[in-house]
This record gives sequence, structure tokens and C-alpha cells, in this order.
Amino acid sequence: MRILKLNGKKILEKELRRDFNFFIKEANINKNSKGYGLIRDKDKFAPDVASIASVGYGFAALVIGAEAITDVIFGDVNPCAKLTMSFPQVSGQCPIYYNHYNTGRPHIKNLRYVSRYQDIPTESYYPFGYGLSYSKFEYSDLKISSKKIRKDQKIIVSVKVKNNSNIPGYEVIQVYIQDIVASVVRPVKELKAFKKEHFEALEEKTISFEITLDMLKFWNEKLKYEAEYGEFKVFIGGDSENTIEEKFEYIE
Repeated sequence: MRILKLNGKKILEKELRRDFNFFIKEANINKNSKGYGLIRDKDKFAPDVASIASVGYGFAALVIGAEAITDVIFGDVNPCAKLTMSFPQVSGQCPIYYNHYNTGRPHIKNLRYVSRYQDIPTESYYPFGYGLSYSKFEYSDLKISSKKIRKDQKIIVSVKVKNNSNIPGYEVIQVYIQDIVASVVRPVKELKAFKKEHFEALEEKTISFEITLDMLKFWNEKLKYEAEYGEFKVFIGGDSENTIEEKFEYIE
């Protein structure tokens, strides 16, 4: 039976599996692991969560939740889940979401006329699409097959993803697109595709996606679902904020 040590007290694995409705701030499992956090369904988000090595948050974990969380803590499972929401840093940021509209003002610090708060951060604590893993993934070398796309055509975007660790694991590669200029206001980016890929230790893969005209369409002011000519940005990364990008253009 494996043992988790909490402030000098030993917690048996079977006890953790039976009842995980507590928050562990400092727990030493081995020399390479400083701590883990468990937050039960209705607890408030911990303000000092940054002091913890990793966090598990149970959204209605229910009956089997303790089993799943224990497997992650003891390393039986390498987690690969991604957030389906953005976590705020302070309540004054709410509502907060990754696909907000572009205000037309720069998101730059130390400028007077900007689209950000003056007294609190603008960025989310954990962005949409974010997730922890025992593996470490790195993105590089984003390529696009063509800088132009026409009707009934598609372009291919590819990126190199490397598991820069000795632990095999899964990664969810995410693709976002932004319509830079349109007849109506458009989000700064929108999730358009994703792939879940398994990587062996130190393995590198080239992951490819197709960009089609349907990915560029939206409901315009005439209530027509169509794409408009102009420039677009494509972003690829492990979450909605940490991405690499490239431009392309929809032409006649």
C-alpha cells in the first residue's frame, strides 16, 4: 500500500480513495514532487494555489472521482485533460472567456487607451484549453501549405510537437482562427479543431490540420452564414494563450 505524507502524517492510499473532500496544500510524495492540490466540487478557488505544484479540481466527480484522482496523484495515470473554461484571477474579471470580441484597442501595458483593467490583471489565471501533464510538450515550426485560400479549396497547417520528457503521454493539440477584419465584430480567436495524440518519451511528431472555408464562416448582419474575403490568423498550441501563429488570406 502506497503512502502519501501530509505535514508528517501518513495517509494510506485506500483512505485517499475513500474520501478526497479536502484540500492538500503541502504534500511530499518524493524528492521530485513538492505538492499536490485537491479541491472538492463546491469549494472556492484557492487564492494561494500558485504555491502548489499541481491542482486537481473536481467538477461533480461523483462516486468514481476518488479513484480517478488517486490514480493521478500516485502516477498510475498521466493526466491529459484540458479546461473547457477560463479561470479568473479575481471576481472582477467575470465574465471571462477566451473568445471575447476585439475592442480595437491594443492589449498592451503602460498605454493609456487600452482594452485592459487598470487595477487588476486582464489575463485569466488558467486559460481555456489549459491542462497539466507529467509529460512536457513543446511546439515549433508552424507551416502553412499556402498563404491564399479560395472557395472550394483548403490549406494544410502543420506543427512539430515534441514530448520533451521521459514520460509517455497524450497531448491535445488545438487550432484557433481569427478573422482580422469583418463586417461585424469578431472574436480574437475561436477554437476550430483539435487532435489528441499519444507521444512516447522524447518523441516528436508533425501534426497536420485542414483549414476549409467552413471554418471561416460566421453569421453576418444579413443573417447569412458565409465567409468574407480578407486576412485571417491561425493559432496552434496546447491552450488558447500559449500558441504560435501564421497568417493567410481568403481571396476570390
